[in-house]
Amino acid sequence: PKGDPKGGGVRGTSGSGSNGLFGGDCGSLVSLDVSHTLVTKTCVEAIKAKWPAAELNLHGCWRLHGDHGSNPALPAADVVELQLLALKGDVRAGNNEGLATCFSFASPGNAAATGPLSKFSAMIRTW
Repeated sequence: PKGDPKGGGVRGTSGSGSNGLFGGDCGSLVSLDVSHTLVTKTCVEAIKAKWPAAELNLHGCWRLHGDHGSNPALPAADVVELQLLALKGDVRAGNNEGLATCFSFASPGNAAATGPLSKFSAMIRTW
């Protein structure tokens, strides 16, 4: 469900009966809430291809921002939220994907002081 701190779920609204998002015929999907899930860009692209008019709620999906680095268009509060979600996701996944996303948002000065990623990762994991 929306806003689920454990990683959320997917909730969709369709114009006709729904038998599952990808397995059945959803008719004309109107909206899809995947906020705070571990959705990937590939998944979002597939959803947009199948239901181009559907409104997507992607709030808190940190994996969608990993290659954007320090995006000045994002408000600071959103960046901090994405970094925290990425770190939480990294702990659950047991890899450095979330740490890499978190580090990609570092300012140039911060990245110089705490980087490269291997140093940043060691610093975070020992903290």
